[in-house]
Amino acid sequence: TETARAATQVANDPAQPSSATLAERAAIERLGEAAVYSTQAEARLAAALRHPDQDVRGHACWGVGRLAPQAHAQIGGLIAALTDPIWSVQHNAGWALVRFGNLAVPALDIALREGSPALRARAALAMLELAPERSLQCEAILLAVDAAGNPQLAAAVLLGLGKLQQPSVAAVSRLQAA
Repeated sequence: TETARAATQVANDPAQPSSATLAERAAIERLGEAAVYSTQAEARLAAALRHPDQDVRGHACWGVGRLAPQAHAQIGGLIAALTDPIWSVQHNAGWALVRFGNLAVPALDIALREGSPALRARAALAMLELAPERSLQCEAILLAVDAAGNPQLAAAVLLGLGKLQQPSVAAVSRLQAA
């Protein structure tokens, strides 16, 4: 069992990937670069969102974003990737969610209201990237966020409100109070 455990660790170590992991990284990256939607590409990227290798997961998030808006069924997987322990995976998931625009807003809204503190903060960071383009929709969501006790979430909400093209009186008041 010790040998099997060591082999698993090496296979999942980003610094010492197995040949299978290297091949998967390359395949997933090629799918994203191609940016050609097919149900097979979407299914492969969806599976890669849960891969043990962080680079595969990161490329999968990026690839799903490149297939927006057709791959909208993967928005839930991208929301889950916002809580990945690896920052680059979180970043790529946020970038991909922004590519879905209005399709991602309902999922981000739920994550902002019902997620863990870390998920709420990361969802707010993704939402702030959508704020300039979808001011009215994002403003209502950001104003409804209860950020008490979560300084990272509070900062992300304020940044999002600050990016609005035409903020309401309520948004300006919240920014002034901060």
